[in-house]
Amino acid sequence: MLTERWTPLVLRELLLGSHHFNQLRRGIPQMSPTLLSKRLQTLEEAGLVSRQSGDNGHWEYHPTQAAMEAWPIIDAMGYWGHKWARSQLTPDELHAGRLMWNMRRSFDLKHIPCDFVLYIEIADARQKRWWFIVKWKEADLCWNDPGFEVDSVSMRAW
Repeated sequence: MLTERWTPLVLRELLLGSHHFNQLRRGIPQMSPTLLSKRLQTLEEAGLVSRQSGDNGHWEYHPTQAAMEAWPIIDAMGYWGHKWARSQLTPDELHAGRLMWNMRRSFDLKHIPCDFVLYIEIADARQKRWWFIVKWKEADLCWNDPGFEVDSVSMRAW
């Protein structure tokens, strides 16, 4: 099951908190929507993913206990890949969008006491402006101004 192309990345995204199809797509931008749908269906049939109807009528995908127990394997594969396969990225390979998406996944929402909007600008990146909208139980990433008052600003050179 874990040797099918893209499957470890789909599981990684699910285990890191992506539950909606578009969140999964943003976490694995090189994967086609058709193949993502196929992998989700295969994972559901294998008992690694539970598909549930969400509050807004869209499907949500949640890792099952079997998937959660695969976390050490997925984590070890990522650690190995970082150390041996992709430890030295060239400037052309750096991607601000992947960095921002990883930051979005990293918010520990249990320990954030209030809602806030964080604006980040990276001077040398292709996509220069990012907004994190953090609300209780959810963090979202926008590349267009969402129109909310910004609580914190960070500007950096890439």
